[in-house]
Amino acid sequence: KRDRSRSRRKSKSSSSRLSVSSSSPGDKGKEAPSSEVQQAIENAKREVLQQLENLKKLEPKEQRMKEWRSLLRSWHPDKNPEKAEVATAVFQFLQKGKLLLGL
Repeated sequence: KRDRSRSRRKSKSSSSRLSVSSSSPGDKGKEAPSSEVQQAIENAKREVLQQLENLKKLEPKEQRMKEWRSLLRSWHPDKNPEKAEVATAVFQFLQKGKLLLGL
């Protein structure tokens, strides 16, 4: 018999909510960022979430995708070496935000 537990796919959540908190389930065992960096991450995520909400209103879809990619580029860690930790967290947050935009 075939082991069916391996072949099952996890269902995707249809929720359009993104969490702004900087902790994630996969962060166990990693060193926590300083409170100053954590605060910068929270503030940046709030700012980006507002930008995502504005992008959600853009039509057509191609324009929305173009603006989202531009936002991703602006927060890429390689473009922000002076604040790489914040940029990495926001970049990952933006990648999850793609679902919010319906892309």
